Amino acid sequence: SINVDYLLRAHRNHKGVSLYEHLAMVINQISKDAKSKDCFENFEKIMDFVEKNHFKYKAPLSDHEVNHPRKVKSEIHEWLEDSIAFLRKLPPRSIPAPPLPKDAKYAPNLLLESRLFETVGIYFGEEETYLLNKAMLKLLNETNAVSVRFWGKILGRSRSYWVIEGQVPADNPDPLPLPYERFGQGVNALTYWVANDVQGHWHELPAISPEHIKRARTAKHIMTGHLNAKVDVYPPFPGVEKHYLKAQIVRITYSTVIAPNNFYKANDEDATKIEISEEFAMPGTEELKSLENWVHVHPNILEAGRITHLEPQVGPEEDKDEVMNKILTADPIKERLRPLSEDNPFTGFEANWLVRVHGDTQVFNMADKDEGKSTTYAVLALRPLTWPGACVIANNNTWSHIYVGYGIKAGGLPFFPIAPNDIMVEGVEQDEMPEPNPKNPLPEPLEPNSDDEGKKKDENGNVIDDQDDA
Repeated sequence: SINVDYLLRAHRNHKGVSLYEHLAMVINQISKDAKSKDCFENFEKIMDFVEKNHFKYKAPLSDHEVNHPRKVKSEIHEWLEDSIAFLRKLPPRSIPAPPLPKDAKYAPNLLLESRLFETVGIYFGEEETYLLNKAMLKLLNETNAVSVRFWGKILGRSRSYWVIEGQVPADNPDPLPLPYERFGQGVNALTYWVANDVQGHWHELPAISPEHIKRARTAKHIMTGHLNAKVDVYPPFPGVEKHYLKAQIVRITYSTVIAPNNFYKANDEDATKIEISEEFAMPGTEELKSLENWVHVHPNILEAGRITHLEPQVGPEEDKDEVMNKILTADPIKERLRPLSEDNPFTGFEANWLVRVHGDTQVFNMADKDEGKSTTYAVLALRPLTWPGACVIANNNTWSHIYVGYGIKAGGLPFFPIAPNDIMVEGVEQDEMPEPNPKNPLPEPLEPNSDDEGKKKDENGNVIDDQDDA
């Protein structure tokens, strides 16, 4: 049973007032105006009035407390102090845009990107966007990351996660045990920082194992906003929420980060690596509406939960290459720069991506120093159906990615607990038969001792003659 009195007294607000005291004051306020007929309609207003006008009297312990009262800061005061402290730690100038020297660090201008995202319906407000831009610069200067970008926002039940993605050199001296993939490689190639408050502390998410990826594929869990919270799913998840969060972020990134075709090319020495093509020319908006002109950037995550297969352990009579070929046949490695048109179509749709153009599609000729070039204010948006909340935008020579959602993949098989067997139908009741050899036999009926014994009688006890019935 639930102890309601304990729950009401245990929950307190920032002023120390319990829910029990708050409800008592609300009822007291209603009783003062008992003649009013609008108490039900004004109930929420009364609760808000009581919360804002609450005064908790405390008897002073000494003369010093009376003459030197403690200064109480309001919420806006605390917010201002946090903002000032946050902004003072940042560099005075932003990171310049590319092209940059090889040793330079890079962070995109989120203030400019937010204008394009706002066109497609994604907007966090000028204040939040400005603080996010400063938070990226802060991480870029306080960590050894060479580039960062705003990844998006994972919504939660009580709190949400702001996410920043970064590329960190793979120089970690502590190697991860197998079957983990090393830092800077595979599913641990990118580093992610999360925070519930943009001005708060940014936590770096830990490395994940293939088991985290495989279990995350079978789970549907809405984040709580607490990194060390338990993930209540079945089959059980081998970790806490920060591991599940990292696994979902990696799955979304490797499925939805795309680039225009021919922007990247395969490395001549290693086909698994890519590099920027110097001969690339950004296609127009009409050309980018075709899924064939977009390719995936990251390699596919295997069913094994890794980017590459581990070397198989074979016996003395087995051929290592033959065993590896069987593994690759069952769990193949796809081409890295594969076009979106090759993605499996979503159920009920012809493709896995929705393409839509927002804004004015008119092409304008540019003047002055850019004379001879053209521009458009249209913003192209591509949204994958498998990951609701992911969006890729493109405008002129710019494209960017963002995710705002619960981190749950669409489709798939939901988890239904195994139901118990149906209740069996009750059998036909059998007529009771006398016991053939009872221990206590019933006495035999007495023989009738008169002519009226055994005859039918009416309500008054008179014998009914059979002739009357005839």
